[in-house]
Amino acid sequence: KVPLKGGFRDRYAYDNILYAVAQKVIEQVSGQTYAAFLQQRIFAPVGMRGTRFNADHLQPGDNAAVGHAKYDFTELRTVAPLTWSNNSGAGGIYSSAHDMALWMKVQLAGGVLPDGTPLFSAKRQQEMWSMITPI
Repeated sequence: KVPLKGGFRDRYAYDNILYAVAQKVIEQVSGQTYAAFLQQRIFAPVGMRGTRFNADHLQPGDNAAVGHAKYDFTELRTVAPLTWSNNSGAGGIYSSAHDMALWMKVQLAGGVLPDGTPLFSAKRQQEMWSMITPI
């Protein structure tokens, strides 16, 4: 058992576990994998053709940035992209500046796609932009 340092939303604490819970809720409610849900409900409608779910979904020819590290503290080598297979809800989406600009346009339009179709409600957009845990 890990002792709690405070109450729920009482104080700031970095935590990925609730993202894993959110991922599982999405999968259970939608009947889809998290990757399929993101592709169908967000990436495709927004037009984010260069965005991938997790490093496992990168395709040959994808222009993805990779990290670098010194091997044995001497030789600089590329590092394999990080896969978030144990907690995909917490991160691991690979995107481009172009696709992120498309996502930002939808955010700035209150959740409305360029063709006028709502992706999410203005209320949800306001919730996404609201402070959850004051620091």
